[in-house]
Amino acid sequence: VESGIVKVRTQGMEFFVDDTLNAGWNTITYQNDSQEVHFILFDLYPKGKNAHNTKNEILPPFDEGMKLIMEGDMENAVAAFGKLPKWFQEVKYMGGTGLISPHKIATSTIYLEPGLYIMECYVKMADGTWHTSHGMYKEIIVTKEGTKMEPPKPTAKIEISSTKGFVVKDSIASGKQTFEVDFKDQTVYEHFLGHE
Repeated sequence: VESGIVKVRTQGMEFFVDDTLNAGWNTITYQNDSQEVHFILFDLYPKGKNAHNTKNEILPPFDEGMKLIMEGDMENAVAAFGKLPKWFQEVKYMGGTGLISPHKIATSTIYLEPGLYIMECYVKMADGTWHTSHGMYKEIIVTKEGTKMEPPKPTAKIEISSTKGFVVKDSIASGKQTFEVDFKDQTVYEHFLGHE
């Protein structure tokens, strides 16, 4: 497989993908062969943290909090999310794919720094549980060896900011497009993510 070309497949609640990727620009092709809607997000974990920490320190507060939300108990849900470890605020979200319908394929090109990642899908199910809680996360090591891939050439540019919202820099023609998205600033919201 060519360095920088990453093939990911899902049949249920799992990711079939290489355990090790190279740093730099990577083109992710995600084939969703399941009956569920999914997506991919690459979470760059702080040094010393891994999938064991996800299972034992991240999933329990999220599961407890969402269960309480589904029961209408917002006060205790907020307290449950308060049990997340402090290091969780150091996780860097590096991108991924958008939502992918069953039996569809999505392609996204993202830049990955070296380090340990958790690749996850946290689509919420009707019962309030997350796909992540059903095992849809995988530890990925990104090595210092670079891919030598260049970033894709955009046909349209979008800026996203907390003050101006979405700003389209170019006119967008109909048809297939390659978007460059520039996050001008980031604010972490109560759902623990920024504008992505």
